Amino acid sequence: MTFVFDYDGTIHDSMRIYAPAFRKCCEIMRLDGEDVREYSNREIEKWIGMDVNAMWSDFRPDISEDKKKKYSGFIGEYMEELIYSGRAVLYDGALEAVRQTGVYGKTVFLSSCKRSYMEAHKKAFDLGKYFDSFYCTEDYGFKPKYAVFENIKGRYDGPFVIIGDRYSDMETAFKNGARSIGCLYGYGGEKELEMADIKVRTVGEMRQAILSEAKRDI
Repeated sequence: MTFVFDYDGTIHDSMRIYAPAFRKCCEIMRLDGEDVREYSNREIEKWIGMDVNAMWSDFRPDISEDKKKKYSGFIGEYMEELIYSGRAVLYDGALEAVRQTGVYGKTVFLSSCKRSYMEAHKKAFDLGKYFDSFYCTEDYGFKPKYAVFENIKGRYDGPFVIIGDRYSDMETAFKNGARSIGCLYGYGGEKELEMADIKVRTVGEMRQAILSEAKRDI
């Protein structure tokens, strides 16, 4: 059995570092002459978990690819600075839930992020102690999560359970015949997670849902 975990919004409370990095980027864009308004936390949250191409297509599809690359690079670099300075925060009990999951099968990290971001978190939180393997969509040309999972799932024994907080996680499960646990404590909300086989509101409920799924395989 294999459990595939999303990271941002499922294990990591991403707004702690994403919001300040996004707002700092907006300041730089204004200095460059771009017309950028102020954004609320609610507006910013919707971009957490999106791959970089989808985020910029939604946020500012009008600017050039060179500018998107420049500003995206700044957001990534600033978030990594915040990670290394100790500003990143995980949900209470989340890593312990992953550790306990390892009793029932393999634990896989799958995130719509850049490799440098993933490596920063691995180092900051010693994630190698909790996950058996790591994948980021940058290594696959920022293909959608479901396509990346199609590429890697042959390396693991099923059945599979996908755990995440966004539509892309539920889509990954649906398109690959896997079970899904939707984490409502993250950033997706009820509508995005309506396809989830199980919905949870806390990390504790997520841990119990994983146990329930493990028992299905006994």
